[in-house]
Amino acid sequence: MFETIVRYKAPNERSIFEDHYEQWDSALVSAHLLANSKKRVPKLLADLIQERNLSYYIDPILAEFRQGKSFRYKNGNLRPWHEDYAHELGDSFERLLDDPGTVNARFLEADTIEQIAQDAIEFQETIVYRRLDEHLGKYETLDVSREEAKPDAVIPWGHKLQKPQDYDAFRTILSASKAQATRPLRPVVYTSTEKIGRGENRTELVNLLSNEDLGECFLLFEDLDKHDTNESEYKNIIDFVYDLTSAGIDPYFYYGDFFANLLHDFGLQGVAYGTLHGEKYSESIKPKSKSSSSAISSRYYADKVKDFLQIQAVVDIMSRAEEPVCECESCSRHFDDWLDLSELDEADEDETALQTIVMKHRIAKRWEHARLVEENNVEDVVADLDSDFKDIVTEYRSSQQVASRKDFQYMQRWRNAVEKRSELLED
Repeated sequence: MFETIVRYKAPNERSIFEDHYEQWDSALVSAHLLANSKKRVPKLLADLIQERNLSYYIDPILAEFRQGKSFRYKNGNLRPWHEDYAHELGDSFERLLDDPGTVNARFLEADTIEQIAQDAIEFQETIVYRRLDEHLGKYETLDVSREEAKPDAVIPWGHKLQKPQDYDAFRTILSASKAQATRPLRPVVYTSTEKIGRGENRTELVNLLSNEDLGECFLLFEDLDKHDTNESEYKNIIDFVYDLTSAGIDPYFYYGDFFANLLHDFGLQGVAYGTLHGEKYSESIKPKSKSSSSAISSRYYADKVKDFLQIQAVVDIMSRAEEPVCECESCSRHFDDWLDLSELDEADEDETALQTIVMKHRIAKRWEHARLVEENNVEDVVADLDSDFKDIVTEYRSSQQVASRKDFQYMQRWRNAVEKRSELLED
């Protein structure tokens, strides 16, 4: 199975997890969402476990506190959801947010790292049942036990690996997390494509996990952007996934675009993604405006190009290429042609409806992608990619609606990288 893991970061994504659970395998719930929710999210997760036999994980989001002020308002105050989460983690974490204001394991004493790492694991293993017991157990019998309410695996503090001190801190995190956890650990190896470009660095990371006797991990490459990543970097990622698999460690992508699916044959076990975008991770450092609200995006996942585009760009390219409207349940129900998508985008009163349609479309496409690589070998999948590229490249490059920084060579880079590493599959 190639695991499809959908990120649950905001209340407006709830419908995906209530009504479309047949098109994903697991939910990855943001810790700050759970810290803020007293009843609704814990009850939903309990329902997923009991009624739908699905799994969930909790994203500890501790990397968000590593530097900068993205978790604060411009006046310096913590954002409410982050403040709730900090309070859940306890005194050691809260003190650091007071002074120096960030939580970077590189600069902390071992005992402080251990405490925060264990608090993060305890939160993941107890928060759902605690919330259910506190807010539902008074009025009804809980159908889920304390053990059943735990996530399938717990995710240790994902500290960015840059300097030797970071590796020492990460070893401390892993050791402390392992001592605390009663569920399997799936740590996040947070690094860069540059770092794994050297074989000795890949070996060091593999040995780090092997020495802790860990059988699985997430991979997080902060700089993995389809429009900036070159072919050699993609080849290095394939090598790293293959090295981990050869060492008996099952790797998953913490964020990933369609390229992640191409790694199925090389050993990748699954990928996490967002309902709206969420294909890549960039460390944010800027504070948030207190009055700002999350704007509803008007980007649509164009499956023919395996990317998110502004809706007007999708309509322009697909119409000129005479491509049919997506046949997923959500799109086919609402659009007869691409102009219908454009009209809904321009109707201000229907923003929420458009967002819901776009999310459902996104989930359907990623589910199809997982089935595609499970049922076909990678050579056939990249051949189809090449065909898609040739079908649409002229209209893509001539469109005035596509952002200037976006090229369309990433699909060719994916294909070349996979073909040049195909000898690994012959061993």
